[in-house]
Amino acid sequence: MEKTKVSLTSFKEFSPDEIPSWVINVIISDTDKEYSKFSEPIFEILQPRAEKTIFELKNPVHVRDVSFIEEDKDTISYHLWDKINELARLKGKGATLRAVVKDLYGNEYTSNEINIDDFFI
Repeated sequence: MEKTKVSLTSFKEFSPDEIPSWVINVIISDTDKEYSKFSEPIFEILQPRAEKTIFELKNPVHVRDVSFIEEDKDTISYHLWDKINELARLKGKGATLRAVVKDLYGNEYTSNEINIDDFFI
């Protein structure tokens, strides 16, 4: 069983003026608490018969301490405001989104994939 796992989840958040925005959560689980630090995630857009697109999201909206002192799961959340128009162009094309995180030792962990169409339901 993998001791370190990265998961990607998403939800729609509504502001007081009822304007929705998508938030994605990168959840890092390190059951052994072996690694003390992880880099900020990068995100990959995967499309059938196309090269993957890589991007970063800055300024997370919520970060729990990623030092794994007391928790076995840490979450970093990002709004998709900056990327939602780009993602909208991929609607209906079978594209997916995933996160990739590296630890201090250079080990790379890849999350599950989320269908981009799900952001537009």
